[in-house]
Amino acid sequence: MEKGIFAGLKVLDCASFIAAPAAATVLSDFGADVIKIEPPGAGDPYRNLPNIPGYPTSEHNFAWLLEARNKKSIALDLAKPEASPLDEAAALIEEGAFDDAQALLDAVPADSRDARYDKLLALLKLQTEPPPEGDAQALAARIIADPKDFEARFQLAALLVHAGDFSTAFEQLLEVVLRDKGATPENWREKARLQLVAWFDICPNADAVSRGRRYLGMYLN
Repeated sequence: MEKGIFAGLKVLDCASFIAAPAAATVLSDFGADVIKIEPPGAGDPYRNLPNIPGYPTSEHNFAWLLEARNKKSIALDLAKPEASPLDEAAALIEEGAFDDAQALLDAVPADSRDARYDKLLALLKLQTEPPPEGDAQALAARIIADPKDFEARFQLAALLVHAGDFSTAFEQLLEVVLRDKGATPENWREKARLQLVAWFDICPNADAVSRGRRYLGMYLN
């Protein structure tokens, strides 16, 4: 299928009723990636248009289907000063809506891509990459048999992070820091410390990060 002339263009449609949304729809017809921003709750008031007296009765919301074709849609309260596309992207990542989160991040202007943007992009990349090799149950069994099987702990932690379970992944690497004491030639302790610090930086669970940092500091002293 031939790409449209606007392929690769990201468009945020924050408007309602007729002119501006229709313009965004035309852009989407010619290949643009359009993201419709709607207020939380009822969404764009235009969704309710067919319910107004005088409009033909239909089981389909024909007006919305026409106006919103080709568009992705997210709910975001732009009236709140604290609302931002990054907040919505973070929520989408947590929900597992990775494609929508990527589209929203792609639409952030280059001059607005701050440190938080970089962290969300790194988190999204981490959770959308192919899962690491290994079987979680088999790795857990290895750890039970030998609590100092640090290789198994690293592999299990990687699987947990890919699944979004940062808290349990932190526990596995904290055990490496606690048990290794820098005595192995591989220096598992330092590897665990560095990996923890990297994951602390992108973990969306503030409580897990706070607890992880606290225990890391205790185990290193």
